[in-house]
Amino acid sequence: MDIHAFHRFHPTSPNRKHLNYLPPPPKNHSAAVYVLPVTGTGGQPGDNAFYFSRLVSEVIEQKYILAKTMPDSEFYFIGALSVFPDSTEAGERQYVFRLTLLDTKTNAVQAEGDVVYTNANEAVNAFSTLVYTLLLTIPESAGKFNWRNKWVYTGVSAFWTPRAYAADSAAMHVVNFGGGIYGELQFFDFLAAGIGFEFTTDKIKVSVKDEKDYENMLLEIPVTIRHVIKPGEYFLLEPYVGIQLNLPFTTDTKPPVISGLVGFEYGVKVGPGVFYIDPRFSIDLGKSVMDPESTYRGLEFQRYIIHIGAGYKLGFFTKR
Repeated sequence: MDIHAFHRFHPTSPNRKHLNYLPPPPKNHSAAVYVLPVTGTGGQPGDNAFYFSRLVSEVIEQKYILAKTMPDSEFYFIGALSVFPDSTEAGERQYVFRLTLLDTKTNAVQAEGDVVYTNANEAVNAFSTLVYTLLLTIPESAGKFNWRNKWVYTGVSAFWTPRAYAADSAAMHVVNFGGGIYGELQFFDFLAAGIGFEFTTDKIKVSVKDEKDYENMLLEIPVTIRHVIKPGEYFLLEPYVGIQLNLPFTTDTKPPVISGLVGFEYGVKVGPGVFYIDPRFSIDLGKSVMDPESTYRGLEFQRYIIHIGAGYKLGFFTKR
């Protein structure tokens, strides 16, 4: 029983390969491929499910990313079964499986090919080679920058936050540390909005004659607008401005509710996400007040806050 396999490529396809060669060992690819259910009618009722499962397996085995939904993909496969026209070979009818690879964004045909068969199980080798050949037409650059083209990013960070205080004289307290969680919505390629929830100490030494640290614990909520810059292949830079809400847990000090801030997040690709350094400066829009029942009751002072953080964030939902 002969199994015929042939393929036709889209005219704009950059790679035109033949099926009569052994493929090289697979390597990891960053392009995401979605597989639609196989339509049409084959020789057996189970042919649709057979080819669909084989197609999914081939995408995974050939080291491409199997997209779970169409919007998450850059390319997608459409498979269709039909009777091969005028097929009669030793009294057996033949069938054709047509496989088409399309660009998700434009719906343009990237490549297409056919496998003609009488028995689906006997066409496995020809089918595998066909899938491999169609996947070769995907440009090497596909998916390369997906890590920084996400709609949503979430991350965690730890930071050191020395603080300067100004009242009748100036002072500084460097032993303040904290950590937080963050979310970011990149609604344009060049613009994003971010929000964070940070827990940090807020220590002040009022006088050099007083060894006591007056300490509070704050929940800080930075809300930012970010300009997104994507230079080279491995960097994600985000200068930003915004405001910060300050919510104290005790009454030892009472900071103003709102601070203004400016910062610059310097990110580099590490693994599937972004490792970043986040230097920031903020100033209170108003003065802090010491606890009325403390030794320095009612003392007002201005806070100037330096924030030097390091964190890691992951992106979700690739833009198409």
